[in-house]
Amino acid sequence: MTFINEHCRRNLRAIGALVLDDDGAEVLLGCTVAESQFLFDYAVRTPAQRTAADTLVYSQLLALHLSARLARLRDT
Repeated sequence: MTFINEHCRRNLRAIGALVLDDDGAEVLLGCTVAESQFLFDYAVRTPAQRTAADTLVYSQLLALHLSARLARLRDT
């Protein structure tokens, strides 16, 4: 994810939210590259730029990511 600044990248890695997938790409834990990109893109949009469908997808992907993080915490 080349669009993430280094400060954000370090913080996300430190909390286990940003990981490398099987192909070596940076992704949000539990998400694909495309899903991770969508989450970041949605977060920087203004409310006027967000559609109801986008908000639904964002909510589902965020739940997927947070569930994966919780599962990892339980395993440690």
